[in-house]
Amino acid sequence: MNEVNAIDYWYQKYLKEKLTWEDVRSILNAEKDILDECNNNVQQVMSTYPKEEDYYGEILRRFNKQRKK
Repeated sequence: MNEVNAIDYWYQKYLKEKLTWEDVRSILNAEKDILDECNNNVQQVMSTYPKEEDYYGEILRRFNKQRKK
């Protein structure tokens, strides 16, 4: 009985963590917001987020914030 519960637990956890098309749309909207804030100026984006990890980290932070709502 415990084995079935463990399998069900991990399957439910997998389903919960799986991205949907709505999640992808939210991620792209977060990126669009950043680009809009920087007036679609690549130089401004690069100076605001000098490292790739900063840029994508900000997109992820905004997505997670929106996802929690």
